Amino acid sequence: HIYLYDVEGKSVASYPKKLHAGATSPLSLFDYSGNNDYRMLVAQADKTVNNFTLDGHEVEGWKNPHLQNVANEKVTRLLINGKDYIVITDIDGKVKIVDRQGKDRIVITEKFTKARNSGYYVNRTNSKGIIITTNAQGKLIYISATGKLKSTDFGDYSPEHFFLYEDFNGDGTMDFIYVNGRELKVFDRFKKLLFSYTFNSEITIKPEFFNLGKKQKVMGVVANDEKTIYLFDSKGNTIISTGLVGETPFTVGSMSNDQKINLISAAGNTLYNYRIK
Repeated sequence: HIYLYDVEGKSVASYPKKLHAGATSPLSLFDYSGNNDYRMLVAQADKTVNNFTLDGHEVEGWKNPHLQNVANEKVTRLLINGKDYIVITDIDGKVKIVDRQGKDRIVITEKFTKARNSGYYVNRTNSKGIIITTNAQGKLIYISATGKLKSTDFGDYSPEHFFLYEDFNGDGTMDFIYVNGRELKVFDRFKKLLFSYTFNSEITIKPEFFNLGKKQKVMGVVANDEKTIYLFDSKGNTIISTGLVGETPFTVGSMSNDQKINLISAAGNTLYNYRIK
């Protein structure tokens, strides 16, 4: 079922929405035109992806994509040159890319297995492909608009590595970030190692970026075995060396709409609220 509640915690009319085969992925929420006309996409156990309006009705004209296996990752939406690319990944790492109607947008014919913890990103570095991600060996994969693949090598990584694509050091160009086991590495577009860090335990939660003020970008990493959250600035320095407790994904925002940043985390049965200055 899909459950939807309003701001008062009351169930919205027509919910819960029964799914015909049972969800296998988290729910993805897209607002294509920025007018609050939301679409909800979810993969189901019959190897399809369903698309619903916010009132729980199936989207008219949507052709349910059929996958080789069930999908357990969130469906991703990328906007490239005014076109939507809906990216679906099954449990074997096979990738299907469709348009807003569920029809094939890009057909990948070459053998390729995406790393399970790697994201999809619009390529802003070169013209080798329009979408980038990593494969199970950690190789950077470029996906072209015609489905052709190219790759480049930033080293060898386990299938469980995390890959992120951000302007880490604030120089206006995108950087390539790998977290593998206990190791964090940040490379620039020339494959120069900008920063590395070794944690005391294996990282199993995807790092998150957030802005602290108007200019400072911060990367947060949860070391759940240590029950510690590390915050790194654009130079790789830890901006808070001790005291941030957490063993789950955290959330960041202003609780009072006063532009002051709160970081909410949890460990055990305790919820923590930190003011980040």
